[in-house]
Amino acid sequence: MTAQLLNRVNAVNADDDSESFINGGICNIDDGYAKKPNHIDNLVLNSYNRNTTLKLPSNSINLISRKDDFATSSIHKITHGEIKLGSKLVKKSTEFYDKNNTLFIVDYDDTLFPTHWIASNDASAILRTQHDIISDYLYKLASQVIETLKKCMSLGNLIIVTNASFEWVYKSAEKHMPTLLDFFIKNRIKIISTRDRYIGEAIPQKNWKYVALMQLVQQLFSEQLCRKQECSVVSIGDGDSERDACLEIAKNFNSHGWKVKIVKFIYQPTCKSLILQHQLIEKNINQILHTPNSLDMEVKVDLFNTNSVEITHRIMY
Repeated sequence: MTAQLLNRVNAVNADDDSESFINGGICNIDDGYAKKPNHIDNLVLNSYNRNTTLKLPSNSINLISRKDDFATSSIHKITHGEIKLGSKLVKKSTEFYDKNNTLFIVDYDDTLFPTHWIASNDASAILRTQHDIISDYLYKLASQVIETLKKCMSLGNLIIVTNASFEWVYKSAEKHMPTLLDFFIKNRIKIISTRDRYIGEAIPQKNWKYVALMQLVQQLFSEQLCRKQECSVVSIGDGDSERDACLEIAKNFNSHGWKVKIVKFIYQPTCKSLILQHQLIEKNINQILHTPNSLDMEVKVDLFNTNSVEITHRIMY
């Protein structure tokens, strides 16, 4: 990462209008207020009936590993608070863990909100013939996403970082997952739009999340950096940009003893697979966080059972 990008981390004002809390329908910004967004660019759908209960197939949660140049084990399963790496049993470590020293970075599109799935259904006749089913999927997804976010909040600092505009986040959640928007409002979830923040800056879009993450690290962990304390950064998202950003963080702060956990979600997921992914993460995030290693993980649909998802991983250090 170039020195120019690192300089931009310090140059960009941390309190600009792209860093927002959703508060009672108003975007509450440190230096003032912004009005509720009035329009949206795309993905306009109808409101649906949520009276029908949709039962999703039960899923089996399986964690397996991927062998590559960095992997040190053939099997990775998380069960009963212990980490099994191959034949070696490793007790989960809490020596480096501190809630105040832990940051969860979560993407929005195709991570919390099923953008691709909604766009796909919007382009077909499914919306006209099965809108109740789609509505129930969205309601179930919102409920599961909230449980995942609650778990993250209980373990550390939670911030949503997205390349989408803040207006898109607000309006899409308001229209299709209103219970999720209510959760954002009641819990004052911080949302950073890298698009709103960096669109006029001389920063390539592929580096927006890296610059935002470096800025967050310097803001949240300034005392820890001075004291050389160990911190944990956990990234959850479907894109390469947040993964690449965390890989850079891992390189930059490895000498500080920091632990970085990357969870890469499925690209262009269905609503059902997104629900399964959140069930997987909610169940295992505590064990993942306490693993005494930095991990690069990827969620995939089980090829032998589409109602199941699995995680492949490599140990970075």
